[in-house]
Amino acid sequence: LKVMSPAFRADERAKIRFVREARSAARVQHENIVVIYDVGEENGLPYLAMERLRGVTLDEWLRVKGPPGMRQVARIGREVALALAAAHRHGVVHRD
Repeated sequence: LKVMSPAFRADERAKIRFVREARSAARVQHENIVVIYDVGEENGLPYLAMERLRGVTLDEWLRVKGPPGMRQVARIGREVALALAAAHRHGVVHRD
């Protein structure tokens, strides 16, 4: 569950943008993109419910395993590029 920061609760434009972007992202279905199941607002606070992914953060992975080899870098880069292409086909631009 991802909830908009309560600090922005009073900013109506931020709430509208959060919900609009979440709904746009929910239209994209691709094996390398997390699934968004629901987008809504509860008690004035926008949220999105998404697939739970198990694993570690990239930072944790790098601390344990060290830098990836070129083959892994190429595989990860390819997967990211395919995910971004799928998003772009739906008019979604990743801003992070």
